[in-house]
Amino acid sequence: MARTDQAPGEGRVTEETLDLGPLEVDEFRQFWAVWPRRKDTARAEAAYWRARRVASAEEILAAAEAYAAEIEGKPAEQIRWAVNWLREEPWRPGDRNLSPAPAPTRRRRRRPGPRRAPRFAAPVHEPTEEEKRAEWCRVHGITVQELEERQKLGDREWLERIKRRGRVA
Repeated sequence: MARTDQAPGEGRVTEETLDLGPLEVDEFRQFWAVWPRRKDTARAEAAYWRARRVASAEEILAAAEAYAAEIEGKPAEQIRWAVNWLREEPWRPGDRNLSPAPAPTRRRRRRPGPRRAPRFAAPVHEPTEEEKRAEWCRVHGITVQELEERQKLGDREWLERIKRRGRVA
């Protein structure tokens, strides 16, 4: 415990025994000290903690030491970045693929445009005369009954005005 003995005008702190408890060792710093190529520390640390969810610190550290011993003396271009190495999880036992992981690919966006018809499309329904007349009336903003009444009266002028007016809906 720390104790302060202050005399007037003095701001001195004296220490007895200060118990800090067990020292916490930063696992990533241990890994980073072993790693042969120290580039992109932030991404490497994030990848380390993701890998740490799967494996213990000792397993990762042992695999890193083995990798460092394996590539000792090679030029920097041939040494892997820690981020990529950690993503491959080389500390896992069993069948390991020693070839590098494939490069990440981007999904291609489809261009806007007409969609293709399905390969085995159902037969297209041909509309009947009644359905065609109902669609024409809907587009021009009148009812089928109104159209039939005007046709019975022989009001061609009204029908021409409706046609010139164009689409309403």
